[in-house]
Amino acid sequence: MTDPHIVFLWLASAYAAVGVGVLSALLTRAWIRRRGGVATAAESAWCAFLPAAALLLLPLSARHPHLFQLPDLHTAWHGWERTLHAEPAAHGALHAANAVLLLLGAFFFARTVYTVAKLRTFATAVRSASELQPEPFEGANLYTLPSSRPLCFTMGVFRPAIYVTAGLRQQLSQRDCAAMLAHESAHIRRRDNLVKLLLTLFYALFPLPGCGLLLKDWRQAAERECDAAAAHHVGSAADVAAALVRTARVMARSSTETPGGACFAAFEDDLDGRVQALLTCSPLAPRPLPLRLMALGIGLILSTGSWLHHAVELFVHH
Repeated sequence: MTDPHIVFLWLASAYAAVGVGVLSALLTRAWIRRRGGVATAAESAWCAFLPAAALLLLPLSARHPHLFQLPDLHTAWHGWERTLHAEPAAHGALHAANAVLLLLGAFFFARTVYTVAKLRTFATAVRSASELQPEPFEGANLYTLPSSRPLCFTMGVFRPAIYVTAGLRQQLSQRDCAAMLAHESAHIRRRDNLVKLLLTLFYALFPLPGCGLLLKDWRQAAERECDAAAAHHVGSAADVAAALVRTARVMARSSTETPGGACFAAFEDDLDGRVQALLTCSPLAPRPLPLRLMALGIGLILSTGSWLHHAVELFVHH
Protein backbone atom coordinates (compact mmCIF):
# COMPACT_ATOMS: atom_id res chain seq x y z
CA MET A 1 0.00 0.00 0.00
CA THR A 2 1.31 3.46 -0.89
CA ASP A 3 2.45 5.57 2.04
CA PRO A 4 0.04 8.55 2.21
CA HIS A 5 2.92 10.82 3.15
CA ILE A 6 4.48 10.11 -0.26
CA VAL A 7 1.26 11.25 -1.96
CA PHE A 8 1.12 14.39 0.18
CA LEU A 9 4.79 15.05 -0.52
CA TRP A 10 4.34 14.84 -4.29
CA LEU A 11 1.17 16.94 -4.29
CA ALA A 12 2.55 19.60 -1.98
CA SER A 13 5.84 19.78 -3.90
CA ALA A 14 4.02 20.10 -7.23
CA TYR A 15 1.63 22.84 -6.14
CA ALA A 16 4.36 24.69 -4.26
CA ALA A 17 6.62 24.59 -7.32
CA VAL A 18 3.84 25.85 -9.58
CA GLY A 19 3.08 28.58 -7.05
CA VAL A 20 6.70 29.73 -7.18
CA GLY A 21 6.52 29.63 -10.99
CA VAL A 22 3.35 31.74 -11.04
CA LEU A 23 4.94 34.31 -8.72
CA SER A 24 8.05 34.42 -10.91
CA ALA A 25 5.88 34.78 -14.01
CA LEU A 26 3.90 37.65 -12.49
CA LEU A 27 7.12 39.44 -11.49
CA THR A 28 8.50 38.88 -15.00
CA ARG A 29 5.24 40.19 -16.46
CA ALA A 30 5.49 43.32 -14.29
CA TRP A 31 9.07 43.85 -15.47
CA ILE A 32 7.96 43.62 -19.11
CA ARG A 33 5.21 46.17 -18.56
CA ARG A 34 7.53 48.49 -16.65
CA ARG A 35 9.78 48.66 -19.71
CA GLY A 36 6.96 50.56 -21.36
CA GLY A 37 6.29 47.97 -24.04
CA VAL A 38 3.46 45.53 -24.62
CA ALA A 39 4.32 41.86 -24.34
CA THR A 40 4.40 39.86 -27.54
CA ALA A 41 2.87 36.40 -27.79
CA ALA A 42 6.33 34.85 -27.34
CA GLU A 43 6.96 36.86 -24.16
CA SER A 44 3.47 36.12 -22.83
CA ALA A 45 3.92 32.43 -23.62
CA TRP A 46 7.23 32.44 -21.76
CA CYS A 47 5.51 33.86 -18.67
CA ALA A 48 2.62 31.40 -19.03
CA PHE A 49 4.99 28.41 -19.25
CA LEU A 50 7.18 29.49 -16.32
CA PRO A 51 5.00 27.61 -13.78
CA ALA A 52 5.52 24.42 -15.79
CA ALA A 53 9.25 25.17 -15.93
CA ALA A 54 9.27 25.59 -12.16
CA LEU A 55 7.68 22.16 -11.81
CA LEU A 56 10.70 20.72 -13.63
CA LEU A 57 13.47 22.97 -12.33
CA LEU A 58 12.76 23.16 -8.60
CA PRO A 59 13.31 19.44 -7.86
CA LEU A 60 16.74 19.82 -9.49
CA SER A 61 17.63 22.91 -7.48
CA ALA A 62 16.46 21.23 -4.27
CA ARG A 63 19.38 18.82 -4.61
CA HIS A 64 21.61 21.70 -3.54
CA PRO A 65 19.96 22.66 -0.25
CA HIS A 66 22.63 25.15 0.79
CA LEU A 67 22.33 27.30 -2.35
CA PHE A 68 20.98 30.80 -1.60
CA GLN A 69 20.60 29.91 2.10
CA LEU A 70 21.49 32.12 5.06
CA PRO A 71 22.83 29.88 7.88
CA ASP A 72 21.27 31.85 10.76
CA LEU A 73 17.88 32.03 9.05
CA HIS A 74 18.09 28.34 8.19
CA THR A 75 18.72 27.42 11.85
CA ALA A 76 15.88 29.66 13.02
CA TRP A 77 13.52 28.02 10.51
CA HIS A 78 14.20 24.51 11.85
CA GLY A 79 13.69 25.73 15.43
CA TRP A 80 10.33 27.24 14.49
CA GLU A 81 9.43 24.02 12.63
CA ARG A 82 10.05 21.87 15.74
CA THR A 83 8.00 24.26 17.87
CA LEU A 84 5.11 24.18 15.40
CA HIS A 85 5.04 20.39 15.20
CA ALA A 86 5.04 20.13 19.00
CA GLU A 87 1.89 22.26 19.25
CA PRO A 88 -1.23 19.99 19.19
CA ALA A 89 -3.47 22.55 17.48
CA ALA A 90 -0.91 23.25 14.77
CA HIS A 91 -0.28 19.52 14.33
CA GLY A 92 -3.99 18.88 13.80
CA ALA A 93 -4.27 21.81 11.40
CA LEU A 94 -1.48 20.36 9.27
CA HIS A 95 -3.26 16.99 9.10
CA ALA A 96 -6.47 18.76 8.03
CA ALA A 97 -4.56 20.74 5.41
CA ASN A 98 -3.11 17.51 4.01
CA ALA A 99 -6.61 16.09 3.63
CA VAL A 100 -7.82 19.26 1.89
CA LEU A 101 -4.84 19.13 -0.46
CA LEU A 102 -5.63 15.52 -1.37
CA LEU A 103 -9.27 16.36 -2.10
CA LEU A 104 -8.36 19.37 -4.19
CA GLY A 105 -5.78 17.39 -6.14
CA ALA A 106 -8.35 14.70 -6.93
CA PHE A 107 -10.92 17.33 -7.94
CA PHE A 108 -8.52 19.18 -10.23
CA PHE A 109 -7.40 15.92 -11.84
CA ALA A 110 -11.03 14.92 -12.48
CA ARG A 111 -11.72 18.35 -13.95
CA THR A 112 -8.75 18.04 -16.28
CA VAL A 113 -9.99 14.65 -17.49
CA TYR A 114 -13.44 16.18 -18.03
CA THR A 115 -11.89 19.02 -20.04
CA VAL A 116 -10.13 16.54 -22.31
CA ALA A 117 -13.34 14.56 -22.80
CA LYS A 118 -15.26 17.76 -23.60
CA LEU A 119 -12.68 18.77 -26.20
CA ARG A 120 -12.80 15.33 -27.82
CA THR A 121 -16.61 15.36 -27.94
CA PHE A 122 -16.69 18.80 -29.52
CA ALA A 123 -14.02 17.90 -32.08
CA THR A 124 -15.86 14.70 -33.05
CA ALA A 125 -19.14 16.56 -33.49
CA VAL A 126 -17.54 19.28 -35.63
CA ARG A 127 -15.68 16.84 -37.88
CA SER A 128 -18.79 14.73 -38.46
CA ALA A 129 -20.81 17.83 -39.38
CA SER A 130 -18.26 19.39 -41.73
CA GLU A 131 -18.27 18.88 -45.46
CA LEU A 132 -16.14 15.96 -46.64
CA GLN A 133 -14.15 17.92 -49.21
CA PRO A 134 -12.20 20.82 -47.69
CA GLU A 135 -11.28 23.99 -49.54
CA PRO A 136 -7.56 24.82 -49.60
CA PHE A 137 -6.69 28.19 -48.06
CA GLU A 138 -3.14 29.43 -47.46
CA GLY A 139 -1.80 25.93 -47.00
CA ALA A 140 -4.59 24.94 -44.61
CA ASN A 141 -7.82 23.02 -44.99
CA LEU A 142 -11.03 25.02 -44.79
CA TYR A 143 -14.23 23.17 -43.86
CA THR A 144 -17.72 24.61 -44.12
CA LEU A 145 -20.22 23.59 -41.45
CA PRO A 146 -23.85 23.41 -42.63
CA SER A 147 -25.18 25.50 -39.77
CA SER A 148 -26.95 28.84 -39.54
CA ARG A 149 -25.07 29.70 -36.35
CA PRO A 150 -22.26 32.18 -37.04
CA LEU A 151 -18.90 30.64 -36.09
CA CYS A 152 -15.36 30.64 -37.41
CA PHE A 153 -12.50 28.97 -35.57
CA THR A 154 -9.45 26.77 -35.92
CA MET A 155 -9.43 23.30 -34.40
CA GLY A 156 -6.91 20.51 -34.20
CA VAL A 157 -3.49 20.11 -32.64
CA PHE A 158 -1.38 18.07 -35.05
CA ARG A 159 -3.49 18.65 -38.16
CA PRO A 160 -5.29 21.92 -37.46
CA ALA A 161 -7.93 23.18 -39.88
CA ILE A 162 -10.26 26.14 -40.24
CA TYR A 163 -13.98 25.67 -39.68
CA VAL A 164 -16.59 28.25 -40.68
CA THR A 165 -20.35 27.94 -40.74
CA ALA A 166 -22.39 28.64 -43.84
CA GLY A 167 -24.50 31.04 -41.80
CA LEU A 168 -21.51 33.27 -41.04
CA ARG A 169 -20.17 33.24 -44.61
CA GLN A 170 -23.55 34.37 -45.89
CA GLN A 171 -23.63 37.36 -43.52
CA LEU A 172 -20.14 38.66 -44.30
CA SER A 173 -18.73 40.26 -47.41
CA GLN A 174 -16.03 38.57 -49.42
CA ARG A 175 -13.49 41.06 -48.06
CA ASP A 176 -14.51 40.33 -44.46
CA CYS A 177 -14.26 36.60 -45.08
CA ALA A 178 -10.77 37.00 -46.54
CA ALA A 179 -9.60 38.91 -43.46
CA MET A 180 -11.21 36.41 -41.10
CA LEU A 181 -9.70 33.37 -42.82
CA ALA A 182 -6.27 35.02 -43.04
CA HIS A 183 -6.41 35.53 -39.27
CA GLU A 184 -7.31 31.89 -38.67
CA SER A 185 -4.59 30.61 -41.00
CA ALA A 186 -2.08 32.64 -38.97
CA HIS A 187 -3.17 30.69 -35.87
CA ILE A 188 -2.38 27.47 -37.73
CA ARG A 189 1.08 28.61 -38.84
CA ARG A 190 1.91 29.66 -35.28
CA ARG A 191 0.62 26.39 -33.75
CA ASP A 192 -1.51 28.41 -31.33
CA ASN A 193 -3.98 25.57 -30.77
CA LEU A 194 -1.20 23.34 -29.45
CA VAL A 195 0.06 26.06 -27.11
CA LYS A 196 -3.45 26.84 -25.89
CA LEU A 197 -4.25 23.18 -25.26
CA LEU A 198 -1.09 22.65 -23.20
CA LEU A 199 -1.71 25.79 -21.14
CA THR A 200 -5.40 25.04 -20.66
CA LEU A 201 -4.80 21.52 -19.38
CA PHE A 202 -1.87 22.57 -17.19
CA TYR A 203 -3.85 25.33 -15.52
CA ALA A 204 -6.90 23.06 -15.14
CA LEU A 205 -4.64 20.79 -13.08
CA PHE A 206 -2.93 23.68 -11.23
CA PRO A 207 -5.51 26.51 -11.04
CA LEU A 208 -3.57 28.81 -8.73
CA PRO A 209 -4.28 32.56 -8.42
CA GLY A 210 -2.70 34.47 -11.30
CA CYS A 211 -2.83 31.59 -13.78
CA GLY A 212 -5.89 33.00 -15.53
CA LEU A 213 -4.13 36.32 -16.04
CA LEU A 214 -1.09 34.65 -17.59
CA LEU A 215 -3.27 32.64 -19.97
CA LYS A 216 -5.32 35.72 -20.89
CA ASP A 217 -2.14 37.72 -21.63
CA TRP A 218 -0.90 35.07 -24.04
CA ARG A 219 -4.21 34.74 -25.82
CA GLN A 220 -4.63 38.49 -26.31
CA ALA A 221 -1.09 38.86 -27.64
CA ALA A 222 -1.56 35.91 -29.99
CA GLU A 223 -4.80 37.37 -31.33
CA ARG A 224 -3.13 40.72 -32.03
CA GLU A 225 -0.24 39.11 -33.85
CA CYS A 226 -2.67 37.10 -35.98
CA ASP A 227 -4.55 40.34 -36.70
CA ALA A 228 -1.27 41.85 -37.89
CA ALA A 229 -0.64 38.84 -40.12
CA ALA A 230 -4.15 39.14 -41.57
CA ALA A 231 -3.62 42.86 -42.22
CA HIS A 232 -0.41 42.08 -44.07
CA HIS A 233 -2.20 39.41 -46.12
CA VAL A 234 -5.19 41.53 -47.21
CA GLY A 235 -3.14 44.73 -47.43
CA SER A 236 -5.30 46.81 -45.08
CA ALA A 237 -5.41 46.93 -41.28
CA ALA A 238 -8.66 48.90 -41.47
CA ASP A 239 -10.34 46.06 -43.37
CA VAL A 240 -9.31 43.57 -40.68
CA ALA A 241 -10.62 45.90 -37.95
CA ALA A 242 -13.93 46.28 -39.81
CA ALA A 243 -14.19 42.52 -40.24
CA LEU A 244 -13.60 42.06 -36.52
CA VAL A 245 -16.38 44.46 -35.59
CA ARG A 246 -18.90 43.04 -38.07
CA THR A 247 -18.10 39.44 -37.16
CA ALA A 248 -18.40 40.20 -33.44
CA ARG A 249 -21.83 41.75 -34.00
CA VAL A 250 -23.02 38.70 -35.91
CA MET A 251 -21.54 36.22 -33.43
CA ALA A 252 -23.04 38.08 -30.45
CA ARG A 253 -26.37 36.58 -31.43
CA SER A 254 -25.00 33.05 -31.02
CA SER A 255 -24.48 31.22 -27.74
CA THR A 256 -22.45 28.37 -29.24
CA GLU A 257 -19.14 27.70 -27.49
CA THR A 258 -15.94 26.57 -29.15
CA PRO A 259 -13.92 24.82 -26.42
CA GLY A 260 -10.26 24.74 -27.36
CA GLY A 261 -10.82 26.59 -30.61
CA ALA A 262 -9.07 29.81 -31.56
CA CYS A 263 -12.15 31.79 -32.52
CA PHE A 264 -11.92 34.93 -34.68
CA ALA A 265 -14.13 37.18 -32.55
CA ALA A 266 -14.93 35.33 -29.33
CA PHE A 267 -16.76 37.17 -26.59
CA GLU A 268 -13.87 37.13 -24.13
CA ASP A 269 -11.39 38.53 -26.61
CA ASP A 270 -9.98 42.05 -26.25
CA LEU A 271 -11.87 43.31 -29.30
CA ASP A 272 -11.53 47.00 -28.46
CA GLY A 273 -7.79 46.66 -27.92
CA ARG A 274 -7.36 44.65 -31.11
CA VAL A 275 -9.28 47.17 -33.20
CA GLN A 276 -7.36 50.07 -31.67
CA ALA A 277 -4.03 48.35 -32.33
CA LEU A 278 -5.00 47.83 -35.97
CA LEU A 279 -6.31 51.34 -36.53
CA THR A 280 -3.31 53.01 -34.89
CA CYS A 281 -0.98 50.87 -37.00
CA SER A 282 0.61 49.46 -33.86
CA PRO A 283 -0.20 45.74 -33.93
CA LEU A 284 2.21 43.51 -32.07
CA ALA A 285 5.03 42.38 -34.30
CA PRO A 286 6.85 39.15 -33.41
CA ARG A 287 10.31 39.75 -31.95
CA PRO A 288 12.95 37.47 -30.45
CA LEU A 289 12.55 36.56 -26.80
CA PRO A 290 15.15 38.58 -24.84
CA LEU A 291 17.73 36.44 -23.06
CA ARG A 292 17.55 38.70 -20.01
CA LEU A 293 13.83 37.94 -19.79
CA MET A 294 14.54 34.21 -19.73
CA ALA A 295 17.31 34.69 -17.16
CA LEU A 296 15.01 36.72 -14.93
CA GLY A 297 12.29 34.09 -14.83
CA ILE A 298 14.60 31.12 -14.32
CA GLY A 299 16.69 33.02 -11.77
CA LEU A 300 13.64 33.84 -9.67
CA ILE A 301 12.62 30.17 -9.71
CA LEU A 302 16.03 28.74 -8.83
CA SER A 303 16.58 31.24 -6.03
CA THR A 304 13.69 29.68 -4.10
CA GLY A 305 14.63 26.06 -4.67
CA SER A 306 16.66 25.67 -1.51
CA TRP A 307 13.76 26.90 0.62
CA LEU A 308 10.90 25.15 -1.10
CA HIS A 309 11.72 21.68 0.19
CA HIS A 310 11.82 23.05 3.75
CA ALA A 311 8.32 24.49 3.35
CA VAL A 312 7.04 21.21 1.94
CA GLU A 313 8.64 19.19 4.74
CA LEU A 314 7.01 21.47 7.28
CA PHE A 315 3.65 20.80 5.66
CA VAL A 316 4.02 17.03 5.12
CA HIS A 317 6.31 15.56 7.78
CA HIS A 318 4.56 15.97 11.10
